[in-house]
Amino acid sequence: KLAGELAGATASVPFTIIKRECEIKTAMEIKMLETVEAFKNTIAINNEENLKNAVLHIINAKRIMVCGMYYSGLTAQTLSQRLIELGIAATNNSDMLMCAVSASMMDNNDLIIAISSSGQTREIIDTVELAKKNGVPVLIITSNKYSKLAAIADCILITASSGITKVDRID
Repeated sequence: KLAGELAGATASVPFTIIKRECEIKTAMEIKMLETVEAFKNTIAINNEENLKNAVLHIINAKRIMVCGMYYSGLTAQTLSQRLIELGIAATNNSDMLMCAVSASMMDNNDLIIAISSSGQTREIIDTVELAKKNGVPVLIITSNKYSKLAAIADCILITASSGITKVDRID
């Protein structure tokens, strides 16, 4: 909300429209405030038990495969890199066929972290269902707690969207 009030930006769910005359520094501040607000909302949405459950799944897994598509794929890539930096065996593959093949070779000592904002991405659902047949625990990160992915997860973390910022193209 605060971000939308800066420099004549208009808040229009799910977008913040930044006016063309907005200074670059102000536009960057708007995006930063949106991100901070989404992070605060994500923390508020998830209770301590869910967070602890997610951490236990992660630290107890022999290996982790993180999967996502589109923007969620970028998040999946970043998460897998962060896990590796922490000394946790993690992989990421943006090729969903390879994710499905990898899921078929996993077992109950492993973990799949599936990221899908909508929780309805067909390719992610297919990969998760394949993994579940092998007893692989599944952690879902989504903004849709009523989604198909959320329904089949062993552990779920709900995210708040940071929204999308668009530049007003009207002259």
